[in-house]
Amino acid sequence: MSSALGMALALCLTGSTLWAQTPTDGQASLADLVAAQKALRADIKAGKQTFAPDPQKALLKAQDEMFAVAKDNPTDADLSEEEWVKVFNAQEQINQIVKASAADERVVCRRERPTGSNRMRSVCLTVAQWRSMQASQSDLQHLSREGGSGPRTATGSQ
Repeated sequence: MSSALGMALALCLTGSTLWAQTPTDGQASLADLVAAQKALRADIKAGKQTFAPDPQKALLKAQDEMFAVAKDNPTDADLSEEEWVKVFNAQEQINQIVKASAADERVVCRRERPTGSNRMRSVCLTVAQWRSMQASQSDLQHLSREGGSGPRTATGSQ
């Protein structure tokens, strides 16, 4: 896990109370949140942190919302209650995307017996890869039940 991702998660977890007011000592400031998101975005651009395309779009959109609020309000005291709610919601959405991505990158190993062999072997893939493989296998099973991959054509006599 990259340092920016760790910092982003730490900032997410420290601000667990409702941010309807200016943050107190236990909460991260807007500047801290923006700095963590800029570091995360730099890691994404550098390829150090990867996300699936749809979650990455959602993450970048949430970051843009946070950056827009920060651009209009240089200090925490300048933020209205509505703006704090926007920042909080954006941070929560980013937090969920990062957590889901971290769970998908976890490596899981299984012992399998290849077809035609009695020797067991270990197969290690990420959770996302296992899920993708399972989905493609279920698609193949569905196609085989349907009787092929496309519409049947009439050939010869019936």
